[in-house]
Amino acid sequence: MKNPIFLVIASLFILVAIAGLAISSARLIGLFG
Repeated sequence: MKNPIFLVIASLFILVAIAGLAISSARLIGLFG
């Protein structure tokens, strides 16, 4: 089942997850760097 809505939600979820990891990594580098 390839629903466009499902693909959009999945893409947004992946982008949010990557953004969260990037922000947390930047904070860790800023704190301990």
